[in-house]
Amino acid sequence: MGSSYLMSDVLAAFLFGQLEAWERIHHARRLIWERYQNELIYWAADRGIQTPTVPAHCEYALRSVGPDMSDENRSKDDIAANLP
Repeated sequence: MGSSYLMSDVLAAFLFGQLEAWERIHHARRLIWERYQNELIYWAADRGIQTPTVPAHCEYALRSVGPDMSDENRSKDDIAANLP
């Protein structure tokens, strides 16, 4: 029994459509991510919660926004207690 790892025509059509709209999709993601980041930073600072940072030599993938849960001095329950 063999397998075919070729992309189906339907999947290729979806991918092609997304590639055609890549700049528009990326721009919309950036606007949403920047808004969340700008709003979250003040909320987090008021509660002593860190937000993820992007090193200067990197560009963020614009896929998720949330508190940085790596603080060893605070438990996840403590951070969750500060959520609205």
